[in-house]
Amino acid sequence: MRLLIWDIFMFLYRHKLKILAVTVLCFALSCFYVDYVQTYSAEVVIRYKDSCVANGKALDGSTFDPNEIVSPKVIVNANRDLPFNIKDDDIRANTAIIPVASADEESIKQAKLKQGESYTYHSNVYRVSYRGNKSFFETRDTLDQLIENYFEYYNEKYIYLATISEIDYDLNQGEFDYIEQAEILQNNIDQAIEVLESYVDGQNYRSPRTGLTFSDMVSEFNYLAEFRMPQIYSKIYAARLSKNTPLLINKYTERKEQHELNAKNSQEKAALAEDRMNAYVEANVDVPNSYNEDTENGRNGAVILDRVEDDWDRVLQEQTTYDTLIKNYVNECIGVDRETIDAQECANIVQIFSTPADEGVNYDQYLQEVERDIAQTLDKLRELYAAALLLIDDYNSYLPQRHIECLTGIRTYQNVYRGPYVILATFMGFTLSCIAAVVYEIMREYARSSRLAEHLESKRRSGPREEDAADEIISSASLIADFSSEHIDDISL
Repeated sequence: MRLLIWDIFMFLYRHKLKILAVTVLCFALSCFYVDYVQTYSAEVVIRYKDSCVANGKALDGSTFDPNEIVSPKVIVNANRDLPFNIKDDDIRANTAIIPVASADEESIKQAKLKQGESYTYHSNVYRVSYRGNKSFFETRDTLDQLIENYFEYYNEKYIYLATISEIDYDLNQGEFDYIEQAEILQNNIDQAIEVLESYVDGQNYRSPRTGLTFSDMVSEFNYLAEFRMPQIYSKIYAARLSKNTPLLINKYTERKEQHELNAKNSQEKAALAEDRMNAYVEANVDVPNSYNEDTENGRNGAVILDRVEDDWDRVLQEQTTYDTLIKNYVNECIGVDRETIDAQECANIVQIFSTPADEGVNYDQYLQEVERDIAQTLDKLRELYAAALLLIDDYNSYLPQRHIECLTGIRTYQNVYRGPYVILATFMGFTLSCIAAVVYEIMREYARSSRLAEHLESKRRSGPREEDAADEIISSASLIADFSSEHIDDISL
């Protein structure tokens, strides 16, 4: 049997529908398989803006560790915010933190390693990737919550966020006397000024919601402290305003005695600290140091430090016993002065309220004015605190961006690419179906040729008989016609 290239094309054309069906089936099965085994990953690139990170140090001077992104506190908080269930260990095991180095740094690294030199590079850019499950949205949300909670953790650990405490606005409705109300107002105003001044810097941050800066807020509180409060104090002292004068005198007398007692205790502690300092100095007179000589060995105890600039931070953080004694002595002396001043102030209040007011003072008028001024001051404080809280909230949202930022958004991608699988499966299905069709037709043609040859050979061996001559001719002609008819049909097609 002779097989021509045209015959192969005829065989393929004859089974075209079957080949197409097998190819489509392979395409569908490959798509179903990829969807079945498909998982997703998400990644984001973050950058630390502080120069200390590039030196391997955190903001507090400790060794910087990027693996804090997967610390237990961060993962627990992130998992708590997720609407679906996922194990903490799965998040930690499937999260990778990869430092990103620039091309210049890679060139320097390769050059140094080639020369046999050690090379240490601390990157401030990291690529955080998370290998998730079959859900696109769960994978993306998991990494999103992980980074968000890490930023909060970073802020809590390394960045001092602004805060301010409010006052009890029902102060004038309580059991406090007028002078006590004034003192509480003054203390709260002073504390607010102290807190707000600590956030005044060269950048002069301005809140987008209030349009105010910390300097503006300090000016507003200073107005109350320098103008409004002195007027209230003046009217209270001038008219001797009090809800219960004997009770007020007894209360401030007890406060004066308590301050005097505290001052005495602080003075005794300061004296004890001074005695320890003197004893420490006497005990170290004969010890060689940089201030005296070792007479026995004929040399002094001075030590020359190498590479002081490298160890400067470490040296500053060290504290000797004598430093501690001096610190305790200074703190106790300051405590003595503070308690003494407070005791004298209480004594002045007792003296003022123990004497009658001047005859020309209208008590009722002063009382109404003081109550009105205190109420207006509370309303103004309520307004200022509301503006300060908005300013602080905006500042706290802005503050982390000065230290850490996301260079990219969260990008989610497939771990199994469909294209190669679909192309390979479709090609294999088409190829195998074509091969099967050709093999099937070849075997079929071979079977027909074999039957024809066997028939002719059997007739030749048995010899022709006169009565079967016509039948033999007709039978052979029909086989040949059947064998050729299919080829004629193919050509006609």
